[in-house]
Amino acid sequence: MDKNADIAAKLQALRDDYAQRLPNELMQLRALVNDLSDPELRTPALNQLNHRLHKLAGFAGSFGFADLGKQAKKLELQAQEWLANDHLDMGILRVFSVALS
Repeated sequence: MDKNADIAAKLQALRDDYAQRLPNELMQLRALVNDLSDPELRTPALNQLNHRLHKLAGFAGSFGFADLGKQAKKLELQAQEWLANDHLDMGILRVFSVALS
């Protein structure tokens, strides 16, 4: 196998592995969104959600899931706004939740 084919095969294996992990990651993101409705869990859940969305935005694009990466970036920016303003708009939260469904 030539060097380029070997690199392509390794990249494909990484993409496949990432695709297999995505459903679990999305499930964990949905759980964090659910935690936002509990005032005691809100701040840590929002921090974790922001962190996970940041990673998802980067990795998704890198592994060929450009649309998912763009959506994750939008959601990350919304999470950052909530963190900065210390205010959670419940209407936007519902839209946010649907986006992760």
